Amino acid sequence: MHWDFEKVTDPFSFTEGPAWDGEAVLFTDIPNSRIMRYKPDCGECTVYRTRTNGANGLMFDKTGRLYGCEGSGRRIVRYDRDGTTTVIADKFEEKRLNSPNDLAFDNQGCLWFTDPRYGDKTDDLELDHQSVFRLDNHPCHVRHNKTEWALNIARWEMALRRPKRIRRKQETRAARLSIKR
Repeated sequence: MHWDFEKVTDPFSFTEGPAWDGEAVLFTDIPNSRIMRYKPDCGECTVYRTRTNGANGLMFDKTGRLYGCEGSGRRIVRYDRDGTTTVIADKFEEKRLNSPNDLAFDNQGCLWFTDPRYGDKTDDLELDHQSVFRLDNHPCHVRHNKTEWALNIARWEMALRRPKRIRRKQETRAARLSIKR
């Protein structure tokens, strides 16, 4: 198989993401802590969001809301349409996450994410493992005309070293893991 590559926008030193919104691809510009939006029909690339705490993996849920892994923020967030950021998870068993890297939703709406730590800086780690987690989403009550969710976080895979990518296999209900070793 032969691939032809074309540079569509620059300059960026380290990008990840990406997520398709139906019109454009969103991707993270990690060193500049921002999310970019590239429209292939016209070649336009604009800043979608700033101050993203080193956001890495991005994913839309089935209702079109954008979620991200904020590596330097050590948390999973939802980037709301009104410009606010909602923290979805930042701790496991009262300890801060390492550096969430990638995420995927399964058919039940559960959010799976990888939580490795790359680089040599480990003196601030609170967890003694790098794992894959699953967040179960269950409505618990309505407050101020908004449904609030009780998030149950579970450590799903424990025997991994620096789990990197996670993707959902479309034809099944399971999440398929791809591990960078």
